[in-house]
Amino acid sequence: MDVLAENRFLLTRDLFLEGMRRVNQESYGKFAKKIAAALAAVWLVMAAATVWTGGSLAFVVTEGLVAALAAVWVCVLLPRSRAKRAFKALENQYGTDMARVVRLYPDRLEVETAETRTVIPRDQLRQLLRSKRLLVLLTAEKKGVLLRRDGFTLGDETAIEHYIRKENP
Repeated sequence: MDVLAENRFLLTRDLFLEGMRRVNQESYGKFAKKIAAALAAVWLVMAAATVWTGGSLAFVVTEGLVAALAAVWVCVLLPRSRAKRAFKALENQYGTDMARVVRLYPDRLEVETAETRTVIPRDQLRQLLRSKRLLVLLTAEKKGVLLRRDGFTLGDETAIEHYIRKENP
């Protein structure tokens, strides 16, 4: 069967984290923004109550710092630690040789590593995300397949985009 596109690259920690950030931005990012907004609203209510009851402004500042630290933890630190743990698990599973070859066929996508070959049927691909150096194909199970934007040996980004849009107009 004819290969529509082929992408070869070495998966590094930086590339993996970039891909995870992009996927998290799409899914977890909306939730994190709502949490940060809720923390800000709670702080405003607590600050207003503290000022209304004649409390110390230092207490208002302390409440604000606690709310800001909680927002940073939810929006930044939690997703980063999750991505680092995921990469460590991937590294434990595949070792340090993380060369990837992704081939796009008319009916499926194949991801080939040194040890495994994964086949993803075309109808399982749902969404295409872009980051600075990567394309991320999301499946129906919310798993991501990374392609390096400059790693195409056959085809290009437009072939991938057309492939995804044809399946999900």
